[in-house]
Amino acid sequence: MQDSYYYKYLKYRSILHDSEVDLKTYNFQIENIRTFIERGEQVGIIVVDLDTRYEELNGWELYDSKRYTIALILEKFTAKYKKSILTLLNVRSGTFIIFFPFNLNKDFEKFIVKFNKHFSEYLDKDIFNNQYINFSDGIIPLNKNLRIERLINCSIFEVLSRIELKREKAVIENEKTLVKLIDEREIDVFFQPIIDIEKNEILAIEVLSRPRFAFFANSDILFGENANYSKYYDLEMLCFRKAINKIKGVAKKFRYSLNFSSDFVMYHLINNDTMKEIIERTSLLPSQFIIEITERKQIKDLYGFKEIIRKLKDFGFAVAIDDVGSGYSSLNLISEIKPDFIKYDTDLIRDIYKIPIKQQLLKSISSFAKEQNLTLIAEGVENKDELDKVREIGVKYVQGYFLERPAESLEKFIKDYA
Repeated sequence: MQDSYYYKYLKYRSILHDSEVDLKTYNFQIENIRTFIERGEQVGIIVVDLDTRYEELNGWELYDSKRYTIALILEKFTAKYKKSILTLLNVRSGTFIIFFPFNLNKDFEKFIVKFNKHFSEYLDKDIFNNQYINFSDGIIPLNKNLRIERLINCSIFEVLSRIELKREKAVIENEKTLVKLIDEREIDVFFQPIIDIEKNEILAIEVLSRPRFAFFANSDILFGENANYSKYYDLEMLCFRKAINKIKGVAKKFRYSLNFSSDFVMYHLINNDTMKEIIERTSLLPSQFIIEITERKQIKDLYGFKEIIRKLKDFGFAVAIDDVGSGYSSLNLISEIKPDFIKYDTDLIRDIYKIPIKQQLLKSISSFAKEQNLTLIAEGVENKDELDKVREIGVKYVQGYFLERPAESLEKFIKDYA
């Protein structure tokens, strides 16, 4: 009998308590909230929501990692206020709810101001910045005609609806700006070398696309936030044509790395005679190009994708997988298609010299790459400490601002590495 009660307890606990972030759902806290209201206090709520589109684009691992980070930030803030209650909408959800009892409206207004300052400081950091985290606030109305449970539910979903409305407006504005950018061809092309740090030579030149519109602060936002839009193909094709035109007019001795999403590679790269265009317009050999693949969406037809990669290699093109260590399943993709190059993710290089677990991860990937005869490239090296640590681990090829910043011309690189 005792075992039966224990298992029931575990079952209900799993419904009301999220063990990954160690937070209870708001239903578990309803009695505490009821106590505040019955004492005549008002209760304000702040809802912080991580959009599920982030999971669709980046996979559940990164979604859960971001969710865990948000929980830590909110716990740090609410720990300063003993009466505040931090909860989740549901187990495993990315919707966090803070309940704050107060007597005077100005007390809740001060709470909101301090929250905005605290949370926005983290959102402004590059490592955390994206448009998928939104928050808003509201007050649970004092209405004796309604059950407290319904008052709480209605208040939460009213705040959530305001967040959703804000997102819908942002999507419309985003799509309008993307269409304008494509129509006006407002893309600039830059070059950034990948350096052999043992020989101080250029392995290859990556061809980068940069938006001219300030609306898209950088290329990660331009490509990441637009991956699901109907105009995304037009955006990639515009970047491709701009890159080919740029390469056409420059020195021919280098190897060039061109970026494509896995979707573009799967459905457009060969079907649209793009390979032929690369060769005819640049007068370069296929062996002088690296097709760099970024998984902005999950590859649904892995067998078909492997066939496309095989054809690319048969043509003579080299293949690289970008952002290894992030995205959907880059490690699995390596085992399936065996690329020529793997580019290790920038976030895993950042501050590597002072984070042992990052060092161990890179050592593991480096050993794996050597065993499988793959060329490993460390991306995003931005200071001497990072470079020294990457070199110490045994990585030979490096890309990043510390070595060379992207430039519109190849002349500087030709001079530096003559």
